[in-house]
Amino acid sequence: MRVLIVACGQGQGHVGRTLEVSDELKKRGHEILWVTYNKAVDFVKRNKFPVKRIQRISFDQYTKKGRFAFSKLYLNLPKTMLYEQSKQMLQLNKIIKKFKPDVILSDSEISPIIISKIKRIPCGTIIHQLRMKVKIGRKKYAKIGWYKQFGIADKIFLPDFPGENMIYTLNKPIPKKYESKIIYNGVMCREREKNLASKKKIKKDWEIKDKRPLIYCGISGPGRSADLFSKKVIKLLKNNEEYLFVLSRGNPKGSSIKKDGNLIIADWIKDKINVKSKKEFERFKLIKASDLVFCRSAYTTVMELIKFGKESIMIPNPGTTEQEFLKERLNELRLTHGYNQNELQKIDFKTAINDKEMKKKLKYYKKLSKKYDAGKIISDELEDLA
Repeated sequence: MRVLIVACGQGQGHVGRTLEVSDELKKRGHEILWVTYNKAVDFVKRNKFPVKRIQRISFDQYTKKGRFAFSKLYLNLPKTMLYEQSKQMLQLNKIIKKFKPDVILSDSEISPIIISKIKRIPCGTIIHQLRMKVKIGRKKYAKIGWYKQFGIADKIFLPDFPGENMIYTLNKPIPKKYESKIIYNGVMCREREKNLASKKKIKKDWEIKDKRPLIYCGISGPGRSADLFSKKVIKLLKNNEEYLFVLSRGNPKGSSIKKDGNLIIADWIKDKINVKSKKEFERFKLIKASDLVFCRSAYTTVMELIKFGKESIMIPNPGTTEQEFLKERLNELRLTHGYNQNELQKIDFKTAINDKEMKKKLKYYKKLSKKYDAGKIISDELEDLA
């Protein structure tokens, strides 16, 4: 079976989660071709899958201070829809003609779904945000639904839990018209905690003899948003000698690693840090070995931390309503300690590390996540569609 995977390239979360499916499909002997844009192309290359670059869709509109700007997005819509979307579809059409896929998997991209309908190729889509909040004034928000657009796919894979355990509750209520297409596949996370060495062994491999609590800071996000945030975080952490921090700037093209006092700063956490170990999935080892994770409240990151049952502090990207909603929802569920970016000085690492209620709720959701295997669920469905 030939599978074309087309993933959104805004940030790296969409590629990060869909790699779980790609791994499973490869294990089953299927031929895979990836298509994406921006930094996500380099992310796919690092994971040894063939990838084609296509026209980016510029939904990532940010101010100079790294805040998501809906006003810029609105002004850019004619260009986005008329030029970028059209060019992307033409490029995709050429790739599809040459690759001749038996089935298409989209992650939050509408172009491959439209083309799949025209060419009568079976298609499934991974999407966690079928309804979203959009800012329309200083304090006013409107809800926008994507059911009609993404609902034309043959299957909709929702990386979430059904019923009262749902994380992204903005998707409720689900219109009856689309209920039969929706498949809940739980948490999407490429690595399994049981496959990794113990915390003690991981630290030994990395020659970390420091007895202070280890905090992993995973910086993510599109373009200058990640760059600006990493600078703010480094400034915050430098003066905190109580902990050892390992920080990734989230730049897959970079290879720089440096130690600065209580900080280990890497452009990208890959197969080595200051370590002897040459095994892959270094980022997941950091999640396991750390006492706390400091990160954006990005959906893929949320799923990974639930899978590992890991305590966290989450900071939404300013103006990104999805992340702001997730921060509030996870605070409500007691699955994280969420702060806004203008509250960095208020962050209390010690309280987060020792929060018994958070540990209890994470244990519940970790157990729940074990009932699902997203890679197998989605791969089975794609084989059935083809």
